[in-house]
Amino acid sequence: MVKETLETKIIFALPRLLKRLFGKEGGVRTKKGSLDRESVRRDWQQIEEKMLLNNPSAFQSAVLSADKLLDYCLKELGASGETMGERLKNGQSLFVDDGSYQAAWEGHKQRNRLVHEHNADFMHYEARDAISKFREALKGLSAL
Repeated sequence: MVKETLETKIIFALPRLLKRLFGKEGGVRTKKGSLDRESVRRDWQQIEEKMLLNNPSAFQSAVLSADKLLDYCLKELGASGETMGERLKNGQSLFVDDGSYQAAWEGHKQRNRLVHEHNADFMHYEARDAISKFREALKGLSAL
């Protein structure tokens, strides 16, 4: 029988702790704070400029860019997952409130509709709504 000492407790607990911090079970890794907020603001400015172009392809491009920007922020803040949907699920605690978390989901769903539905008409007001959802989500992550 092995005598349980503080050292043996640490040795046996260390793999679980590392898996929790860096593995899939942890949901969010402790990487918070590495987000380049100035770069996010510049990218967001470009998205808003696309919306001013007032044409369907610019609206679509703005929505796709906003979704990519949200995904970048989730990754940089430590949300784990293979897909954006997984990162959103695992990164819920990164948002300051439920409203901004819901806005992230709604914006991402609109993006998915745009990308996956054949012949999906994406009207100006729908693009504006999606962009406002992404803005709320990014503010909820304290990225904007």
